[in-house]
Amino acid sequence: MTEKKSVQDKSQYNRVKEITEKLEAGIRDLFDSENYKSWLRTMSRFHSYSVNNTILIHLQKPDATLVASYLSWQRNFGRQVNKGERAIQIIAPAPIRKKIETDRLDPATGNAVLNSDGTAVKDIREILIPNYKVVSVFDVSQTEGKELPTLGVDELGGSVKDYADFIGALKKTCPVPIGFEHIRGGAKGYFHTVENRIAIQEGMSETQTVKTLIHEMAHQKLHSLLPGGNEPVEKLTRGHKEVEAESVAFIVSYHYGIDTSDYSFGYIAGWSDGKENNEFKTSLTRIQQAANEMITDIDEQLEEIRKEREPRRSALEELKEKKELAGRMNDSPVREQKHRQKEAVR
Repeated sequence: MTEKKSVQDKSQYNRVKEITEKLEAGIRDLFDSENYKSWLRTMSRFHSYSVNNTILIHLQKPDATLVASYLSWQRNFGRQVNKGERAIQIIAPAPIRKKIETDRLDPATGNAVLNSDGTAVKDIREILIPNYKVVSVFDVSQTEGKELPTLGVDELGGSVKDYADFIGALKKTCPVPIGFEHIRGGAKGYFHTVENRIAIQEGMSETQTVKTLIHEMAHQKLHSLLPGGNEPVEKLTRGHKEVEAESVAFIVSYHYGIDTSDYSFGYIAGWSDGKENNEFKTSLTRIQQAANEMITDIDEQLEEIRKEREPRRSALEELKEKKELAGRMNDSPVREQKHRQKEAVR
């Protein structure tokens, strides 16, 4: 590695570290806000789901964000499931209560207490036998009614400099197919772990599209279930994965002059565990490494795209120069003098 390359890599690493610290400070400030506390009070009424149920939800509705039962949406949130919506099937505990007869024990000796006839005194007690059942839940996107409190903005607006080039670079660095489509339910994008592809909501602003694409690319990079992916990914909660992906999206976007803090800070805090963003803190190394690698790859592709365009630009400039030269010759004094001589002969 050349000395110049080493200096560039170190500078980029320091830049990523600086942006990461900005991200951490912004989230910390949000944690202290009254808006966040209000949001937490509402979110506390949603259940936390096991890893298995999280996988079931994702397989049935990859864009799901908040799920609850039909009655829970009505009673706890003032919302109604839309007619015709398809339920998400998960596994819920349904323990069976059973009464059993046991010997009464002497607390002092631990021996069975006996009746006058020598038989053991019996007590009746209730036990719970583990059991499970299939239950139906619905995502918030399948409901309508009273608005839920939100953090930050719902969607980013604005344009991105050299947008076409940037999207082209992202597509070239992504190892899985990227498609733009109409995604029902309000999701902005998703990485399909089974089909191994990325889908992005069509019609969004350039800023939101770029941020979302980087977010889903981070999921693919960090959380792919395919062989060769990260070993501990199965152990991560969905919230942990979302925190990692959005943190990477903020860092990479900010590096290229796209500030997504209004959206990202609230998004990350929304997936946190309530009091402190432990997922973010425990994943700093993974987040920084992924962001650094993505920036390096994107820079290389942007440079390739610019180089590919240079010959075309040169050809156009050469053609333009020839036209300008021809124009100047047409207007030259020599040409004008020859024109007058022709007129005189006539």
